[in-house]
Amino acid sequence: MSGRWVTDTGNGTVADLLATWDSWSNDELTRRDPRWGARDSDPAGPLDALKAATALCRTLERWRVAAIRDARAQGKSWEAIGAAMGVTPHAAQDAADPLGVFSHGATTHGWEQDERTA
Repeated sequence: MSGRWVTDTGNGTVADLLATWDSWSNDELTRRDPRWGARDSDPAGPLDALKAATALCRTLERWRVAAIRDARAQGKSWEAIGAAMGVTPHAAQDAADPLGVFSHGATTHGWEQDERTA
């Protein structure tokens, strides 16, 4: 693969990651159905696309956790947060603490440990 595609999950902006994914997915569509248009002369490969998608998922997960925590800091209920996410309040609480840190008595860094029941 060419050096223009993001191939390291630790590097690249969101725009770079999306461009890598877009190159591969457009190439795949064209390969399966030529009506989609001309293929990129040097498309990203499936492993490049997988690395980019993985990095995007990690970035989006960090953003989701930050948004949940910010919503709680602004006094939003778990019910409202869960509704915004399309999940139950309990699932929203779990998403806010993906490593289970707060439910296992670790340092809360400003969160009350019993907040999960609030």
